[in-house]
Amino acid sequence: MTRRSQDPKKKPASDQAGRMVDRQDPRQADQQPPPGLDAAKHAATQRTAFQAESLRKRAFPALMATALQLDSLADSPAYQLYLDQFTKDAGATNDPVQQMLLHQLCLAHFRIAQLHGDAQHANNAEEAKIYTAAASRLLGELRRTALALQSFGHAGTTDRRKMKLLKMAQ
Repeated sequence: MTRRSQDPKKKPASDQAGRMVDRQDPRQADQQPPPGLDAAKHAATQRTAFQAESLRKRAFPALMATALQLDSLADSPAYQLYLDQFTKDAGATNDPVQQMLLHQLCLAHFRIAQLHGDAQHANNAEEAKIYTAAASRLLGELRRTALALQSFGHAGTTDRRKMKLLKMAQ
């Protein structure tokens, strides 16, 4: 039996902002501003926290969607789901730097493919050469990022002073 069905004649109380409050529920105490913080400041703080979380979780997928311009294939939430699944499949920890590197690998992977496609559809040989060179440079960065990520993942098991990242190709 729920609290609502226990006493149908009793009206639920509401707080100053008009929100429904069950005075017997201790979780509702979290909805009230902390002492010394008025309702407006509390609301502004909550809004800022929500915006920060949006930047943390939603900004990169939206920017990735803008950069790749694959609107006919996927919208921004699909990019977010793709990145979340990729980081999970890669065995990412909750470390934000590791997650950023994984996201950059995803973006670089798609951009390399786009650059190769642009080279294929170039108007002349010089334009194709420029696209191919850009794809090659980005592929080198992708490989270095993958090595950095691999080293980063094993950083806890090795001495950081012994770690070296060699720049193999220029």
